Amino acid sequence: RRGVEITLRDTWLVRLKRWLMPRLGNSDHIGRLGEDAACRMLREKGWTIRHRNARTPKGEADIIADTPGGAEHAVIEVKSRVRRMDAPARSNATSPLAAITQEKRDRLRGVAMHLQRANAWPRTGVRIDVIAIEFEVVAGRPQVKSVEHVERAIAL
Repeated sequence: RRGVEITLRDTWLVRLKRWLMPRLGNSDHIGRLGEDAACRMLREKGWTIRHRNARTPKGEADIIADTPGGAEHAVIEVKSRVRRMDAPARSNATSPLAAITQEKRDRLRGVAMHLQRANAWPRTGVRIDVIAIEFEVVAGRPQVKSVEHVERAIAL
């Protein structure tokens, strides 16, 4: 019985957290802001955004976009970090790109290959890019500090 009460309480707390955290700046909220900033940057460069948060049997792609001219299709992983004055120096010094683990690379390869097969894209016309976005908190709100686009970051 006690286990059931904890589960119910946890469920209630999880729901409350989901409701509150976008207002407080949690990682999901920062992730969405990062994806928005990445899409803006890509559009300014002439890219066409095909899809955001595309779910496939192999995993999720943050952004699927076409390069200018449509010659290549890119599966884009967006990594966002907030730089805070009160954070440890090591935390502020770590690049968002450091979060791309071997498991993440393998998952992104699987997503790209699935999309390539499902859409009959030529194998040479598919690539995996990573966009790293750093935010800093200005007047209590996250502002884009830097954007780094690493083309062909992960080999297929």
